[in-house]
Amino acid sequence: MNETTIPSTSQMPANTDLAESAFKKLLEIISENFEKAMYDAGDYLIKTFYDGNIELARKKESPEKGSLNQLIKRLQSNSEGSPSKSWIYNSIGLIVQESDIKQLGEKIFHTYGKLFLSHKTHLLDVKNIDKKLILIKEIADKNLSVRALEERKKELIPNMQKKKSLLTLLNVPDQLFNNNNKEILSQKNLSELSDKRLSAIKDKTILKFQSLEKEISKHNEKIKLQKSFIKKYQKLANDIDKLIETKS
Repeated sequence: MNETTIPSTSQMPANTDLAESAFKKLLEIISENFEKAMYDAGDYLIKTFYDGNIELARKKESPEKGSLNQLIKRLQSNSEGSPSKSWIYNSIGLIVQESDIKQLGEKIFHTYGKLFLSHKTHLLDVKNIDKKLILIKEIADKNLSVRALEERKKELIPNMQKKKSLLTLLNVPDQLFNNNNKEILSQKNLSELSDKRLSAIKDKTILKFQSLEKEISKHNEKIKLQKSFIKKYQKLANDIDKLIETKS
């Protein structure tokens, strides 16, 4: 009697369609659960730190700013599983964004609701509501990936570019102290940075102005020398004038 040989799992052919289907389903499950967590957190944070006021949350003007900063520091000092500072502000931003979209009608709100969380968070930096609506429709109609969305944002909003960090801008003072970057130097923006980040910025700032002082000192010495040459040239010119006068 012949026995049917059952192939081992290592011998069985991979079902790529099944794997891809399971991959997408898992992403959907994770996205749904993670999205609920972000929305619940954002809703709680706005109620707790912004008195439930969407406009205050939009402007990041918390009546309990100190307490919110303490919360963020507490999370940063906790285990690796704690949400990051960007996660916190993204959760708040999602609630604000949803509130804005909701006011524009049920149809667009329904379309927006179908987007993945990753797409929604990448729409947070699009401030122009008309441009945001265009992008929402294109994501839904063209099934744009996050990468494609970022490229489309650059096309639709030409002046949109990734903001340089303060640490990076410290190397280019003409940009750092330009009016376009006034916000990055504001007390409001600085207060949102971690103590570790602020210390790094302070250390680099000290190095930069010490470097500039040395450079200025070298220039001053050179200027002083050049001025001494000017006096000598002037004396030489005067001596020649006197010599010419005595000969005439």
